[in-house]
Amino acid sequence: MPDEIIYKPAKYVLDPYPIINGMAVDPHNRMVFLSDTNLKSLLMYSLDDATAPGDVVRPRRHIIGPQTEVGFVAGVAVDPNSGEIFAVNNDIEDSMVVFDYEDDGNVRPKRKVMVPHRAWGISLSEKEIAISVQTFGVVVLDRQRIYSAPASCPHPDRSIYGLSSDMADPRGIFLDEKNNEIVVACHGNWNQEGVMIRELDLDVSEMQYGGRFLMPSVNFYDRNASGDHPPKRKISGQSTQLNWPMGIHVNVEKDEVFVANNGDDSVLVFDRRSGGDVSPKRVIRGKSTGINRPVSVQVDTESGELWVANLGDRSVLVFDEDSDGNVPPKRVLRLAPPDAHVIGFGNPMAATFDSRRRQVIVANCVTQPRLYAFDPVTSGAPAPLRVVEGQRTRLSRTMHGICYNPLRDEVVVPNPLAAAILTFRAGADGEEPPLRVIQGPRTGLITPHAVNLNLKRGELLVGDPGRKGALVFGIEDSGNVKPRRVIAGKRTRIDHIVGVTADESGTLIVANSARRRKDAITGLLFFDRDADGDVEPIGYIAGPKTMMKEAVWWVQTFKDRIIASVPNHVYRPCFKLASCDPEVTEIPPSPWLTADGFIGVWNIDDRGDVPPRLVIKGHLSELCAPSAFAINPVDGEIYVLDSVKNGMFVFRVPQAFTD
Repeated sequence: MPDEIIYKPAKYVLDPYPIINGMAVDPHNRMVFLSDTNLKSLLMYSLDDATAPGDVVRPRRHIIGPQTEVGFVAGVAVDPNSGEIFAVNNDIEDSMVVFDYEDDGNVRPKRKVMVPHRAWGISLSEKEIAISVQTFGVVVLDRQRIYSAPASCPHPDRSIYGLSSDMADPRGIFLDEKNNEIVVACHGNWNQEGVMIRELDLDVSEMQYGGRFLMPSVNFYDRNASGDHPPKRKISGQSTQLNWPMGIHVNVEKDEVFVANNGDDSVLVFDRRSGGDVSPKRVIRGKSTGINRPVSVQVDTESGELWVANLGDRSVLVFDEDSDGNVPPKRVLRLAPPDAHVIGFGNPMAATFDSRRRQVIVANCVTQPRLYAFDPVTSGAPAPLRVVEGQRTRLSRTMHGICYNPLRDEVVVPNPLAAAILTFRAGADGEEPPLRVIQGPRTGLITPHAVNLNLKRGELLVGDPGRKGALVFGIEDSGNVKPRRVIAGKRTRIDHIVGVTADESGTLIVANSARRRKDAITGLLFFDRDADGDVEPIGYIAGPKTMMKEAVWWVQTFKDRIIASVPNHVYRPCFKLASCDPEVTEIPPSPWLTADGFIGVWNIDDRGDVPPRLVIKGHLSELCAPSAFAINPVDGEIYVLDSVKNGMFVFRVPQAFTD
């Protein structure tokens, strides 16, 4: 039976303040609306609010609580005529929730509409809603159709995606009615196969693999474009200074495009009619501006003001619309005290322990692709020791498993949106590029989510849900290289794989799997170290007694122990790429309402339907849906990330590592 001890966290890392991810300005009603991915909320302020030095502005209204179904919220848009707020959940909830301006507190949305997984930006017109989706492109919904039911899974009116569309990790979006255009900002992570295999439901043997890194861009499409439609023009190249472009706004009266240039703390302004490798008309950048990892920009044409929302310090800045250079803002709204450290967690789903520096390295998933380094001795809301982010890092979202290589003092990180594996210096900081990149058609990669090491054999293990399997490379591999082995196929009984590891002797490979097809297994699967191809597992841990009911995430071994994180949230997406899934007939509840997660420890020789020998779960543990963890056996500590709480919880459990 599982260990009956109730575990409480000895330390934790939690950010108590909102973290801005999107913004919408309503000049007519003098309101500004912010989406907050940390506390999962929407905040409303007056356009006339301003913060005194050292002070914090309280929101006029604050939509927050489990009934709101605001989750990993990204884009937000408003309709001044109807007085409605539209917020897009990027991950897990896969939904757009609609509220009235007057809503406050823990209120139910007046309408809930399912959208594709990884929806990010949103823009409204009188008749349509345009939503950017990081995985593939843009969907456009007919507003009248979604108003016909309080909850629905509507088929998009049209979609833009495909090989010719040049969509590469799209973020900000603007629906320009006056000029009949849809404008989209792209980070540049491109993965043809991850899109096509989901849409066409092809067998992986028919596919070519590998992704690419494209230059960041601002793409302009005909407003009525549909399908694999190329952009009319695009702004891209070294002269543009684009670096992780996030939110965008088009001032249709002056034909100007404003870009929240997240990677270098600036706002870029381009002529809307320009294209190619062009320099911006104006650049707002510098210490005096206060711009710090901007995520959204909006122009108030009635007041001639530019609004900039910062993720980096939880502030909203107001400039004159024609500002240029290193100019201070006219006024500032602060959502937290200026001395409060910004952790910036948004669905943190990967961690590893740097045993040389004795630091925990955490990978952010949804809000801002980042690698953080924390001192595990600290607790509360400490400042990260280092943060790796920016265009040159080549990071993307969906980092579900990272690993530290003590032999080479390196950290290995997946980039599924570009079908790549990145290797960094373990002490990397700022916008530091990777040392090596595995990417290309020979790699066999589709959407690699997690990486781990078999140090005994000098091998890099990759969990790739697109392949429904595990790929094995050499630790020093780089470029367009073939994997040494690939474990994939129906006989493996692997479906949605994330975690993969090897035992300490290097003789076993252990992979997790969450069943999404009938012949697969939810649990832990064991393979011989030399397994290759469509081979059966040599054993498994699965069944009711294991308590692994739904999602199984990260897995790690230490000596004769296997440790696994099991968030157990029920996830049934309503979309297959840009189309509604006909097999999903009911709108699923928020997965967090069904989560029953835990950390479980088994012995390496356990097999079958056996309970874990040690369990960390329950109310006192603070865990809801533990997504990943890192281990520090020397101090007997496990560092657990919870993707609902947006935090890291530290448990002292030396018995997890000893007899």
